Amino acid sequence: MNFLRCAAVLCLLTASLHAQQQDPSLAPHLYLSLDEIAQRKALAEREPWARADLAKIVEQADGYPQAYLTRFGLTKVEAPPTAQWAHWYVCPDTGTELKFSPPNHNICPDTGKDYQDYPISDVHYHFEHDVLEQTALALAIAYRMTDKPIYAQHAAEILKMYADKYKDYVIVDNYGKQTHWGAHIYTQTLNESIWLIDMTFAYDLVRATLPAADRAHIENDLLLPSAATVVRGHKEPTLNIQSWINGAQASVGFELGRKDLIDEAINGPLGFRYQMKNYVHEGFWLEGAWGYQFYAMRPLVATAEMAKKNGMDLWKEEPKLASMFIAPLGVVMPNGNLPAFNDSHEVKLFPNASLYELAYRNTRDPRLLAVLDHASRSSKESLLFGVPELPKTEDAALKSAVFPESGFAMLRGKHTDLSVITKFGEHGGGHGHYDKLGEIIYANGRIQAVDPGTQLYGMALHKEWDQMTVAHNTLSADELRQDAATGKLIAWKDEPGYTAVTVSAGPVYKFADLTRSILVTDEYVLQLDRAQSTDGSEHRFDWNDHNFGKQTMALPMTKYDGFPKANGYLHLAAVERGETSADIKSRFDNDGTAMNLQLLAAPHTEVFSGVGPGPDPRVLVPFVIVRRKGLSAEFVSLLVPSKGTTLNITASRKSDGTLTVRGPGWVDTIHLGETLSFHRESGK
Repeated sequence: MNFLRCAAVLCLLTASLHAQQQDPSLAPHLYLSLDEIAQRKALAEREPWARADLAKIVEQADGYPQAYLTRFGLTKVEAPPTAQWAHWYVCPDTGTELKFSPPNHNICPDTGKDYQDYPISDVHYHFEHDVLEQTALALAIAYRMTDKPIYAQHAAEILKMYADKYKDYVIVDNYGKQTHWGAHIYTQTLNESIWLIDMTFAYDLVRATLPAADRAHIENDLLLPSAATVVRGHKEPTLNIQSWINGAQASVGFELGRKDLIDEAINGPLGFRYQMKNYVHEGFWLEGAWGYQFYAMRPLVATAEMAKKNGMDLWKEEPKLASMFIAPLGVVMPNGNLPAFNDSHEVKLFPNASLYELAYRNTRDPRLLAVLDHASRSSKESLLFGVPELPKTEDAALKSAVFPESGFAMLRGKHTDLSVITKFGEHGGGHGHYDKLGEIIYANGRIQAVDPGTQLYGMALHKEWDQMTVAHNTLSADELRQDAATGKLIAWKDEPGYTAVTVSAGPVYKFADLTRSILVTDEYVLQLDRAQSTDGSEHRFDWNDHNFGKQTMALPMTKYDGFPKANGYLHLAAVERGETSADIKSRFDNDGTAMNLQLLAAPHTEVFSGVGPGPDPRVLVPFVIVRRKGLSAEFVSLLVPSKGTTLNITASRKSDGTLTVRGPGWVDTIHLGETLSFHRESGK
């Protein structure tokens, strides 16, 4: 009897869905039409990769609600409370991300301690909201791709649950206060915008299955109020957050035909077009952090896709969007990672292929295949938006490149993987670090000279170390942090045997000018760093270098505790000091490879060594700081990577400033500065 009753209910539901879907005004229109969905179904039947993509979505849909309940130790699905900031979810002592154990334990994997105090206690709600959002979209896609009503029913249940609850959420920010950038579901307009984009897409796919009263409830009590919430933070809190706010506005605007929301998102004072004009230079996002470039690209691409579906081709009208996909190819390291500058870890380029699926479909730029060829087509983006078949292409050789407007230079060996990238552009707003002229060196299959990147923002180390000048491979003065500034390109040469660049740091200090010249060959990196006082006073100028591995210093050293407890220096440990007027030599042995450092002599040079936090703060990284005092200072450094046998390569300087590098069977004569020149004489 129960079976018959359930069967009857299912038949009634199916009949109801069929009747409602006859209304063309309720058909999906945000990203895909019914015809396009039919094409995607056919693709999944025809292509194994697309069939596998759909299977993953269906598996996620089939797992609801039990997978959600099990993961969070719940007995029923309810709208979670407002979530606290995910950046609080970190072991205060070690910087390791906490692990959630249901139903409400927040465990530090390093110590086993369970953190229960606010705000950490409320961070796991963030994960619950995320899973419900992602599951609602997976259910909606599964419904459209399989025509199984149960998926639409579950997606609608999640949407209606939030519509019922939304009015009861109190606006709160990361610090428990009511501010313009706080939100209802999360404590940031950023996260609520991300959530709203997916929830609106889910609604678009299932709304034809809903009665009019439910549609009105979801639209008036969830989508529109949430859009109004995120717009409250519509004052450029950070550049990428504004992109997500715009995307959320556009989602609700296009879904509900609200031209005011659409116009604000695309043409408004901080809208899509404004961002393309002001935040993208040579394909680089202004925040100067690769994590945030790809983070911003997600809502920018979503906005462009929705606009194109509704008759506005932003891919053609705003070509800077496509340039954001090309720029990473100019600075990617040989291992496929992008450098950890500003508030970003190293970013793996190829796992971002899901975004490249949409860029290639809209532009057919063959350069994008360099990413797509290195990744499997295993995302909902490839299933829903990718071209049916990608053309075959050969890998393009990595080349040196300079980007004078955005402020990056990548110098590469012509026949080896030796690579140096330096930054000299704009600060990067709220996600910038004070490290103009900072550099990262890659050789022998790994990072050698390293940038700390970023920790979770709830960790004190982020502000006390990650952002500080001394934490980076650059110049500093008087143990002070640099100021935010924009440098400039002075000279650049990319010739068959070498690549060289000279860049200025700009006004990072009110009392000094800093410049850096770098020359890269297949065998070595040669640098000339100059600091010049501009106020007529002597200053202490430091050359800072952080390199993975175990350091050996060829100089007598004694313990030193004279560094200040500010500007990052408090995180330097095991510090030793030496003094010399001779060349300085050090070696960093790094997992079967080495970096051999030589700094040319100058009188009364102080040398400091020790360890400081690395990208993983639990793994300390050796540093060397070379200090010279005066109205000016120069640092000539030779860095020679090796693996196995160490090459006998040395540098020297003539009285006229000409630099000479001698290697096995060759001598290079070099001028660095405003004029760059290089000549190799073989057979010596």
